[in-house]
Amino acid sequence: MNNNQAIAYAVIAMEQLGYTREQIEKVQASMLSEMDWTDEKTAEKKADSILMD
Repeated sequence: MNNNQAIAYAVIAMEQLGYTREQIEKVQASMLSEMDWTDEKTAEKKADSILMD
């Protein structure tokens, strides 16, 4: 899966959960930035840590 496909899934999920367009665009921008600066393994570890709190 490439970055655009991952973002597309996030956009769809957020729309289904009732997020506003502005909120979705903020998440999209944050995801693009994170994808530029964080490798996949580190991202998985960060996400696991966040979800375990």
